[in-house]
Amino acid sequence: MISLWIWVMVTYAIFACVALVLMEKEVSIDEKNKWNLGWAILSIEFFHFGLSFRTVGPKSLGAVLLFGRPLHQVKSGLVYVPFIVCQLAKETKLVIKEQFPAEPEFVDKSGLDNRPVPTGYLKPIRVTTASRDMISDEDKVRIKEFKDHPLNEIMTLEPSVVVRFQIRGDDFISFLTNIGSIEHAVSQMRDTVDSVLNIEFPKRTPALIIIDKEEINRKLREKIEILVGEIPDPEDPDSFNQEESWGINVINVQLADVDLSKTINQSLRDVADSKLRYEVGVKEAEKKKKSRELEGEGEKKFETDKGTGVANARLSFLEAEAEGLEKIAGVAKTTEGKVAIISKTQEEALKNAKYSIIPEGLGSLISSVQEILKKTKSPDDDDDKKTGGKK
Repeated sequence: MISLWIWVMVTYAIFACVALVLMEKEVSIDEKNKWNLGWAILSIEFFHFGLSFRTVGPKSLGAVLLFGRPLHQVKSGLVYVPFIVCQLAKETKLVIKEQFPAEPEFVDKSGLDNRPVPTGYLKPIRVTTASRDMISDEDKVRIKEFKDHPLNEIMTLEPSVVVRFQIRGDDFISFLTNIGSIEHAVSQMRDTVDSVLNIEFPKRTPALIIIDKEEINRKLREKIEILVGEIPDPEDPDSFNQEESWGINVINVQLADVDLSKTINQSLRDVADSKLRYEVGVKEAEKKKKSRELEGEGEKKFETDKGTGVANARLSFLEAEAEGLEKIAGVAKTTEGKVAIISKTQEEALKNAKYSIIPEGLGSLISSVQEILKKTKSPDDDDDKKTGGKK
């Protein structure tokens, strides 16, 4: 920068001396109008000096170029850049975000490859994945639990990758020297992204790609950092040269989206919908089955309890009846008991009968009763009879 100022001052001084000499000798441009050549040179010199000032904003990086060759970096503010001889190169110092292939609204998702891409749009990045039978044995173990899932089939995906980077504030000259512009840098980053995706995606099924997004992001960032000269290539560390660095810091690289085609999304949605309907139907059937089982168990228990109650009641009745019969049998062993039983039986029969019919043998029954009464007379009656009623 100092050398530039020295050359500029020397050049201005030479032209000023020439102008003074011409003014002193009154050398004119036009003899008729008497335009002094010395004054004309001084006027041009002052005019050139005024046009040589530029500004660099607080969000920009600047560097002075001499006929396209970077000379030195300048700070924000008013900058002297010799008019015509030098140029001022500027780029943003803010974080730059690039999405590949483009921002979502500018990607042609029509899927019609037989027609030209509309103006302002770009074709999507298309990468074919592996199927469940094409992956490594280690990955087959990883998908064992969901091996039959539709996302383990071979598919063509349309991924989108976001790269954020920033030009280093103290290395703008390296950026201008080794890559030249953000457009060139972005173009080469896009090529690297395509290359990495075409290596990593065919190793995995779509399901594994979703699971391994962080690993793929790490691989993408590593390759871009190698590209811009931030880190050496592990496969060829001797080729690393710090002077070839682009002067860029890679902030992050991420797989923003793994977009399935419209047809695949529709199919997956239908599969999920069918599966959901099936699961709902199974749950409803299981619910009804459980309800019927509970109803059957309740009815069975009710009938069992009812039968048990009836059986217990019948048992109690039979036990009471047996006990009564046993007592009756005890009484029936005596003549008096037999009479009592017969009398009771006849009494009950007469109570329940609509008509009273005296059977033919009723006289003998009465006679038997009288006979029993005679035998069962009390001793006091016998004593009265013997004593003639005297006490």
